[in-house]
Amino acid sequence: MLRTWLQRRPLPYWLSTLLLALAYVLSGRAGLLLAIPPGYATAIFPSAGIALAGLLMGGYRMVPAIWLGSTAMNFWVSWGQSSQDPLKLLLVSACLGTGAALQAAAGLFLVRPVSGPRPLLQKLDEILRILLLGGPVACLISATVGTSVLLGVGAISGAEWPLSWLIWWVGDGLGVLVVLPMTLAACNWPEETWKGRRHTVLWPLLVCLTITVFLFVRVSQSEQHRTQTEFERHAERAARSVEANLTRNLQAAQATRRFMEVTDRNREENFHHFVRGDMDRQPALHAVSWAPRVLPSEVAAYEARLQARLGPQARLIDWPEDGLRHPVEPRAEYYPLTFIELRSSTAKGMGADILSEPIRGEALRSALARNELALTARLHLLSDTPEQWSVLAILPVQDPPSGNTVGVVTMVLRLEDIVRQSLDPDRSSEIRFTIWDATAPQAPQLMYGDAAPQSWGEERMFSLPVKVGNRTWFVRVHETQEGFANSTRRWQTWAVLAGGLLFTGLLAVLLLDQSGEKARVAALVAERTQTLHQREQFLSAVLQSALDGLLTLDERGRVLSANPASGRLLGLTTAEWEGLPLTQVLPSLDWPTLRAELDQLPPESPGLRRESSARRRDGTEVPVELALSNASASGVRTYVCLLHDLSERTRVNRMKDEFVSTVSHELRTPLTSILGALSLITRGGLVAQPEVLGQLLSIAENNAQRLLQLINDLLDVDKMEAGHLALQCRPAELAPLLARSQEENRGYAERFQVSLTLLSSVTAGTWAEVDVDRFAQVMNNLLSNAIKFSPTGGAVELGMTVERDWLEVSVRDHGSGIPVEFQPQLFRKFSQADSSDTRRQRGTGLGLYLTRILVERMRGEIRFETAEGQGTTFFIRLPRIPAPQPEQSAMA
Repeated sequence: MLRTWLQRRPLPYWLSTLLLALAYVLSGRAGLLLAIPPGYATAIFPSAGIALAGLLMGGYRMVPAIWLGSTAMNFWVSWGQSSQDPLKLLLVSACLGTGAALQAAAGLFLVRPVSGPRPLLQKLDEILRILLLGGPVACLISATVGTSVLLGVGAISGAEWPLSWLIWWVGDGLGVLVVLPMTLAACNWPEETWKGRRHTVLWPLLVCLTITVFLFVRVSQSEQHRTQTEFERHAERAARSVEANLTRNLQAAQATRRFMEVTDRNREENFHHFVRGDMDRQPALHAVSWAPRVLPSEVAAYEARLQARLGPQARLIDWPEDGLRHPVEPRAEYYPLTFIELRSSTAKGMGADILSEPIRGEALRSALARNELALTARLHLLSDTPEQWSVLAILPVQDPPSGNTVGVVTMVLRLEDIVRQSLDPDRSSEIRFTIWDATAPQAPQLMYGDAAPQSWGEERMFSLPVKVGNRTWFVRVHETQEGFANSTRRWQTWAVLAGGLLFTGLLAVLLLDQSGEKARVAALVAERTQTLHQREQFLSAVLQSALDGLLTLDERGRVLSANPASGRLLGLTTAEWEGLPLTQVLPSLDWPTLRAELDQLPPESPGLRRESSARRRDGTEVPVELALSNASASGVRTYVCLLHDLSERTRVNRMKDEFVSTVSHELRTPLTSILGALSLITRGGLVAQPEVLGQLLSIAENNAQRLLQLINDLLDVDKMEAGHLALQCRPAELAPLLARSQEENRGYAERFQVSLTLLSSVTAGTWAEVDVDRFAQVMNNLLSNAIKFSPTGGAVELGMTVERDWLEVSVRDHGSGIPVEFQPQLFRKFSQADSSDTRRQRGTGLGLYLTRILVERMRGEIRFETAEGQGTTFFIRLPRIPAPQPEQSAMA
């Protein structure tokens, strides 16, 4: 019932667009659930098949629905998996949507020549071409566009691009191969394709697809559990390596502490010699320093020793955060930097008190209070780049005999170097590290790495807590885009899914072919069952609708049957035709002779053709062409006679002959006059007779104008029939145009002694949209005809009637009128009431034909009223327009 209602009431375009977009989103989201993380492509993408099915059903106008659905689906998928800018996500999604829309449009473009507007999917050749062209061939577009966009925004790497492209292409291709037939069957479109075969195709494919998805889920769960276990094992090993390297670097601080407890702490060369070995062995160790404890009473002695080493400007100062050296503030004790060993830069900050800087001072007080190693929060040192961070390890040094603190050893560690030292070179692209300080006062502080996800896919992470002195760090290992899961993936899952889907696609081809073969056989049986009936109906329709007469004759030339056209031609009924001898309506024929000729013709001969005159019931004769052929079969002599009416061809030939005669007369007469006048002039002797010379030149000019008018009429007719005659219509006031036409034809009227009057009904201020020159040509044709056919001393009246929406111009003469038999042909080409060479008035019969065409091209109408002996009036009706504004009139 719902399907019947939908067929009777097609969905509005906006609703069908939204439904197709929604189907694309939901099917695409379901297909991506089958993707193997952290990939962006899946072994089947059902939306590709739904998109092509939607365009097959709705045409190219559904392309926006595909773009909308793909954009929405990609934005939905990306939104929850990425911290990217929403505008950037939308832009990338729109680019992916463009690729999907182009792919669907290309698929329709490739499939339409094979399937036509409504695919039948019955023949194997058609099925394979539709599925291959709409699938693997068209799917090259979205795979290329999609992976290139992801590569451009950094979602995949160059190394991943070929494999991602392959999976994308295979997924879209299998989506078309499997889902396209299922979608068309589910929608029952086209209905004639799925009649009797819909369930035969749809249900087996659904069962096969369900089994494939079930096997994929089970294998995928097993493989994901395995890869998760392998990742955790590898990640823990990498995190332990970071912990071990960090411990080794801190052990160097312990060794330096023990050294400072037993050595002469005032000899700088001993310190440098000892720590240089540790720095050579530990690349992450960037600086080691010694800061003795100095009481206020010992400041002067300390500064004296410092100046002896570094010069008179050296003294005890606060930490130079602003780059300036400030004297120390009074405090209970000081820990100034005295010895510094750096890896790559010169020592700065000699004599600076560590306690004066907040971050270092906090760590120093923690180390002194606990008499253990203490680390600072992250520090940005002068030698660090903007992306690098370091930490300072502080370890108190005590005097063995007394147990009193005599100073601290500090070490600068760069975490980037520790992580680099810990990475396995063969697997460095598979994981990335972040290190967090859980003891930060407000929230865990990022010590190293990038907290933002590195890809749009869901990444796995392993976290290892590490106790470092007074702080607890978390070393976290994250899976990268080129990561661990991709490099260690066994392709069993993808192979199971792709193999099952390929089997489902091949099953679809097999089911379509088998059900199509059954449908073709059933259709062929039904077609052959109706063949005889259809053939009989066809032959009957041909006989009934034929324009020419068709007669069947027996061997004696009597009519066996006749079609309606034969009756219309000669005015006989079907009953009157039966048994009628052919010679009775065609008395000039000799039937025995014709039959003998027909019997002697070879079978492949087209027959005989004759021209004759047929006699109607009323005794009049009509010219006809006969086509006789031998249709004898099974020993029964039968003949077929076609009667073609030649009346129209005869009339056309007569008109052609009359036109040739007319044109010859119209050309010969003025040429004779021109040649005669020129001959008299060239003989000489007329110089002294200027009046005679002027008359002869006037005769030549008038006849040349007559020839030019004839040629122009012929050219205008040719242009009109070729569609090349362009009119320049613009608003124009008719009264001045009619007055000008009166003046232009006044001289012509005087030659015929006819008066030409412009009636008072021609009022100013009436406007129409006409081509001014062509309107003048129309009026000249009508006025010249009226003048020619007016009696001597007669009058021609030019008037106008104004209506609300129309203007009607009239030209009236008082001549003999138009004969009744000529009136239907008045506006035809080459038509003349008197076409003989002895006619009274000259003309080619083109004037009124041109007039009618020009008036109609100006959106007008032309008609006439006539009565024999009273004259004729021609009326031209044109649409009336309001008078234009002055500026519009000026522009026109």
